[in-house]
Amino acid sequence: MTKEEVLKKKIGFIALGCDKNRVDLEGMIANISNAGFEITADENEANIIILNTCAFLQASRDEALGELNTIFELKKGNLEKIIVTGCLSRYKEMYKDILESKADLVVPITQNKDIVALIFSLYGAECDFCFDEIARILTTPNHIAYLKIAEGCNNRCAYCAIPNIRGKYVSRPMQSLIEEATMLAGMGVKE
Repeated sequence: MTKEEVLKKKIGFIALGCDKNRVDLEGMIANISNAGFEITADENEANIIILNTCAFLQASRDEALGELNTIFELKKGNLEKIIVTGCLSRYKEMYKDILESKADLVVPITQNKDIVALIFSLYGAECDFCFDEIARILTTPNHIAYLKIAEGCNNRCAYCAIPNIRGKYVSRPMQSLIEEATMLAGMGVKE
């Protein structure tokens, strides 16, 4: 399939989980849109659906897998590809059977920046798109946005899976935060 043919695919998104997941997904939506794809809110017209998952609790994993089952039924219509992103990717081996049978691609959090290239790879096409780290299409009301200042956690609390899911604590560079905050303010964000 050619690059032009791939860019005709309509992409929909389903978001589950925390505000960190929301920020990750907003960045993916912006970059996918900037690459030239059409974004759709109608899952029935989507050719590709990206399911951004939470996996913090068993109930969250169950919700994500249930949503995957629901989305899979859409493959009887326009839906061609299902991409699972977010925290559930950390449990890929645990849920191997369902993920391999229903998802076309499972993307670890560390590969969010490769989402455009990964979409093209599903169709055997080359991609030369450069991911913009601060690009965002907000899914919050226009006056509110989240600014993710760090990723991961160094604490190893017995009840918490965050270090296993998101890795060690890493702060973002100050200049990157200032650029993103400035961009968000320019979009009308007040909070």
